[in-house]
Amino acid sequence: MTHEPGIKLGKMAKHHADDLLNLIYRLYPASGWSRESMQWQYFDNPAGEACCWVAWDGQRIVANYTAVPHRLRLKGKLATGWRAQNVLTDPDYQGRGLYAALSRLACEFLMTPDFPLNFTFPNENSHPMFIKCGWINPNRIPLWILEGVQKRPFQKISGVATPIHYFGEGEEEIWHAYVRTIDFAIDRSAAYLNWRYLANPTAKYFPLRLTVKGKTLILILKYYDRENGERWVHICDWFTDEPNRLMAEAAVGFALNFALSLG
Repeated sequence: MTHEPGIKLGKMAKHHADDLLNLIYRLYPASGWSRESMQWQYFDNPAGEACCWVAWDGQRIVANYTAVPHRLRLKGKLATGWRAQNVLTDPDYQGRGLYAALSRLACEFLMTPDFPLNFTFPNENSHPMFIKCGWINPNRIPLWILEGVQKRPFQKISGVATPIHYFGEGEEEIWHAYVRTIDFAIDRSAAYLNWRYLANPTAKYFPLRLTVKGKTLILILKYYDRENGERWVHICDWFTDEPNRLMAEAAVGFALNFALSLG
């Protein structure tokens, strides 16, 4: 598909992944992307391979719009939905309508009854463009930050935490109990959890099984060393076979202790 003289638009074949990686390197040299991370996220995903709509100028990819598939739980039923991400354009080619053109191509594929819900987490720069292209903003995801952690004492936890080295049927059973309480979520199958948190080549996660009075909570933590020298702990995920205040307090308390132990 031709957009303007010298520019061609279309869906990228897998053997051109290195060309897309070169664009990411040019725009975000410190992002940590690599062949391994692209293979993991775009092609090893248990929900299926990513779709990338790109703009070519000769042999160079100069703009991209990626959608990564996810299995979703929607009111008790499983469906496939897509997460739009890595929507980017080489600065030398901005202002030529490439984003809008690639968005139209992507939406022709995404906005069909086959995919009842698609989602994205745009930054402040790309958010207006998604809205302009017909995406709906349901709400802003709350971000809760606890500062001054190092001034707090270690928490007394009313439970036992053990590391998870592999997600299996036991974790899936806990997830199935939890997901009955909510209408929408990415499905945390064992295949998804192993891919998302244990196979990721660019990030180290700390999955834990927290047992409190016979009930179990799955907790996934991560820490970041930030450019300003700060170290932050992130509660990435949790689900439990019986949501209640005691389990929540134990999970937050363990996360605080995790942060204290890492400085």
